[in-house]
Amino acid sequence: MTSYDAIIVGTGQAGPALAARLAGAGRKVAVIERGAFGGTCVNDGCTPTKTLIASAYAAHMARRGREYGLRRSGKIIVDMKRVKARKDAVVGKSSGGVEKWMRGTRGITVIRGHARFVSQNKIQVSEKELASDHIFLDVGGRPLVPKMPGLDKVPVLTNQSIMDVDFVPRHLIVVGGSYVGLEFAQMYRRFGSRVTVVEMGPRLVGREDDVVKVDGKRVALGEVEGCLESFPKVKQAQAMVVTDPLSGAMVVARVVTRSKCDPEEIIDHCARNLAPYKVPRRIEFCDTLPA
Repeated sequence: MTSYDAIIVGTGQAGPALAARLAGAGRKVAVIERGAFGGTCVNDGCTPTKTLIASAYAAHMARRGREYGLRRSGKIIVDMKRVKARKDAVVGKSSGGVEKWMRGTRGITVIRGHARFVSQNKIQVSEKELASDHIFLDVGGRPLVPKMPGLDKVPVLTNQSIMDVDFVPRHLIVVGGSYVGLEFAQMYRRFGSRVTVVEMGPRLVGREDDVVKVDGKRVALGEVEGCLESFPKVKQAQAMVVTDPLSGAMVVARVVTRSKCDPEEIIDHCARNLAPYKVPRRIEFCDTLPA
């Protein structure tokens, strides 16, 4: 059995920094990792998703090239195998950097394997026993699969397992309309999937404020969108607040119409039904609302 001043289980966001700080203070530290170095952020969260989002954004902007004066001769094709390979390379470099840091720091011993407590101050990894009065757990979390009738009878993806997907799904159903769910929804819509978001709450991203301020007054964008879509010629609407250097904050709207109409018709309709500061100052017509 080997004794240490500190044992750290897991190499997520907290573990490596703590290990390096303790080792720098002259402590003898053991770092235990059973999987990929770097934890959720590096392997399943921030780093891979933002890399995928960058690829999705590139595809999205390529499709909009005509708006910027560009011409293309064919359809934009997303090669998901290459998209995934790029993501894997970025993750591998980041994860490998964390491992290299830990292995190269004087005073730190890296141990590979699954850690188990065998007593209050003892950890077992395979056949090895380690002891310390200071044991820190940086083991992170796992995806929670909800208990939904029938879910056990169909294949499902989590925010972790979807990282292994190397094709564009024909139709992706995302259960949960908060940050992670919407991140994947937008990403895969831009890759070319049909996407459906299912949210049990009254609105998406329920933990966020549903209002913004214009001229110091609260504006619920959902109310503005509801008013826009109550106009017979408007099929879909998206309201937002933008800030103009001269005019300040103002409401603008993008709309998909059922039939040809004049922007002033829509603005007049809103003026009859909304407070003046809620009325869109500008209407933009779209074939589809931006993904």
